[in-house]
Amino acid sequence: MYAQESSSIENVEVISVKGIRQSITAALAVKQDASVISDAISAEDIGKLPDENVAETLQRITGIQIQRRNGEGSRVAVRGLVQNRIELDGVSLVNPIGRSYSGFDETVFPVLQFVPAELLSGVEVYKSASADQVSGSLGGTVNLTLLKPLSVGDKTSISLQGSYDDRTDAVDPRYGITWSKELIEGELGVLVSLSESARSVGEELFFTRTGWSGDTLSAPGDLRLQTLDEDRDRTGALFNVQWRPTSETEIYLNTFYASYDIERDRSWFSSADSGGSVIANYLDTPMVSSNDTILAGTFISQVQGNGEALENNSETTSIVLGFNHTIDNWLFEGKVSHGSAEQDDYQDFARVRQNGVTFFRDFGQDLPVLNVTDDFDANDPNLYDSASGLIGFSQVVNYENDETTATFDTTYYLENDFFTSIEAGIRWADQKASRYQERAGDAINGGGVWIVPTLGGLEGSVDQNLYRSVSLSDVYDGEASNVERFIAAVPGGLGSTKALLNYVQQNASTQGSGVFFAQPDGTYSTAEEMTSLYIKANFQTQWSDLPVSGGFGARWVDTSQESRFFFIDDTGATADTFNRDYSNFLPSANIKIELDSDLILRAAYSKVVAQPDSSALAGGVSLDVLAGAARGGNPNLDVAEADAYDLSLEWYISEFSALTGAIFRKDVSGFLSPNTERKALEGAVNANVGSPDFGTNNFLVTSTVAGGDSTINGLELAYQTVWESGFGVQSNYTYIDSDGVSTGGDELSLPLEGLSENSVNLVAFYEKYGYSVRFAYNWRDSYLVSRNFNGSQLFEESRGQLDFSASYDINESWRVSFDAINLNDERVDQYSNFEERKFRVENTGRRFFAGVRATF
Repeated sequence: MYAQESSSIENVEVISVKGIRQSITAALAVKQDASVISDAISAEDIGKLPDENVAETLQRITGIQIQRRNGEGSRVAVRGLVQNRIELDGVSLVNPIGRSYSGFDETVFPVLQFVPAELLSGVEVYKSASADQVSGSLGGTVNLTLLKPLSVGDKTSISLQGSYDDRTDAVDPRYGITWSKELIEGELGVLVSLSESARSVGEELFFTRTGWSGDTLSAPGDLRLQTLDEDRDRTGALFNVQWRPTSETEIYLNTFYASYDIERDRSWFSSADSGGSVIANYLDTPMVSSNDTILAGTFISQVQGNGEALENNSETTSIVLGFNHTIDNWLFEGKVSHGSAEQDDYQDFARVRQNGVTFFRDFGQDLPVLNVTDDFDANDPNLYDSASGLIGFSQVVNYENDETTATFDTTYYLENDFFTSIEAGIRWADQKASRYQERAGDAINGGGVWIVPTLGGLEGSVDQNLYRSVSLSDVYDGEASNVERFIAAVPGGLGSTKALLNYVQQNASTQGSGVFFAQPDGTYSTAEEMTSLYIKANFQTQWSDLPVSGGFGARWVDTSQESRFFFIDDTGATADTFNRDYSNFLPSANIKIELDSDLILRAAYSKVVAQPDSSALAGGVSLDVLAGAARGGNPNLDVAEADAYDLSLEWYISEFSALTGAIFRKDVSGFLSPNTERKALEGAVNANVGSPDFGTNNFLVTSTVAGGDSTINGLELAYQTVWESGFGVQSNYTYIDSDGVSTGGDELSLPLEGLSENSVNLVAFYEKYGYSVRFAYNWRDSYLVSRNFNGSQLFEESRGQLDFSASYDINESWRVSFDAINLNDERVDQYSNFEERKFRVENTGRRFFAGVRATF
């Protein structure tokens, strides 16, 4: 996910304090004092957020819903929208893949997973916009606040943890060290923080990779039973300096570094087919539901034993130099920042296979079943006897993203009965994102696979290190298949990609199949230069003896965009460039009415925009003249726009108790959606003899277009309190309704992707006499994952997860802790159109942490 900076929303510094009670107090103070509608979560101790993961911490806030990946929170939606900025102390948290709001990719990891929680003092979510915020978000701004030396003071904190994953039975380390020193008390401070964590991920998965399809009856395709082992290493570093030479001046330097390295070993047993949607293809009479779903049946298909070796190395860096200075009635603020991020993916895939195997599948129960019904021994390497028995590919993908910004803001404080200050500012940003891909496949363009014959079986025909026996008995305790073990390819078995491709060169049946070729359709770059100006007036007055304050203003953003990509046809690839300029005018207003000293009414309006994904702007076109079709990106995509309306009522019962509610509405236009239409492509000739456009330059072109409209309405309710007994509760409920996305006047009944209509958070805790115990439950109902996956819609079923944490303060310096994630061992279930058409059944198990923390 990509974000830009927000220069001067509310510069409220949250001091890290110990305990749940103090965390609630600090967060409520931020919310109450803010000039916009917002929420915040403060750290319970130096570098200790309430949850082990940044995304999972965010889900405790009303209006926030998250998606999980391999058991870990990773992607955030704010008020039903995923087009959100992620900031790091007010500047861009640069994502290696550029702007990215789209769904999951098997080799791309959301940027929130990069950030170690140990480096943060809290998180803030700004739900209503104001003119001094940078454009680029429809839902809201998520700001991760870093530790500051003059807030922390003279302290050293050391934390050590061990984690246990019940899927892998692995114990992994995690540590954090923070040193903060005021070199001159109250004037000059330095903070250094380091963190590192390792995690072993285990996953069991039943997967219908190609989804469900069929004209009259529907059946799944490419059934897979998968086991995955993944080693993840997350490293973070922070170096911050604050200097206040006078009471009117502050100069600061913030440097942040994070890396996320992954090594994955994945194997899956699969049938290439499932019998299909034609009754005659089955060896028995298949079971058909009232929804025209072929739930169960016996069929003949190709058996496959698959393996993948993936190495993913990502890193992101941010450097910010800034100042603020006051002269008389003037406040001047400025900063320059540079963020850079890079990701390298090295992926090797291989498969052994054999035709003519009899399978039985059954989707008529909670857990789908895939059995082999004849005497084929999936664990016998010599039964994989085929001229195309071992196939595979290797690919390398590099992402890079850089952003440089300069901002200058000024505020003039007025001596006026109505207007209190005038704010104005300018911001310049230069952002460049690129993707480069190579693939070792066939000799033409690298787009295919290499093939090594296995006639006579695997033994003696291929290197024995390229296959192995894999157990399925632990995958759903063997209940998903009668196959206890199977033979799977091991693409990493020779030790390196180079060794694998050298072997392929000598043994493959396709000439040149061990050579890397550039992939033009996976290579592109985008560049954007943005200049922004804003002005904002703040006021304070009385209305019927009630204090009223707020601000209104507007922001103007001018954007110059360049996209570089390739036009691809049967003759090769031709480089192309697209340029355009556009501008947006974004008014906003926020009003705060103090109905009583502890009762606040807020109202807000804003016009907001979000630019498309970087990949959607790539613009590359891949042409198939024989099919008379083409596909590609769209560099001329318009921004998505929304008119946002907000109203909230907040009752601050005490410093650690509050009852709040909010209603909101967003009228959104410009949602992205796939589109197929006839277009003239200069220099190309349609060679599809069955097409009415045969012999012309007209083609059926599929690309992404902007123009879908939707209205989102929502309600947020929250209550939290701490009683004198030490018991406390934090609870919230969010209701969000969307009328679906309409494109070209065609109303669809589907909701927005990633949006659950209902979600609930309930936290119950006890904290007293040094003891702290906390249960946290999060539930969201089913939601749409994809509007169009191979012609059908994907949904994820409702899911609730229970987490637990406990700690004991031995004394003022030492604390021991224990945490448990997903105590109820809840799995993830996805389906296509109807719940009986299961698409993905995923279980990553539970995780446990035990640790000690010392603060001096």
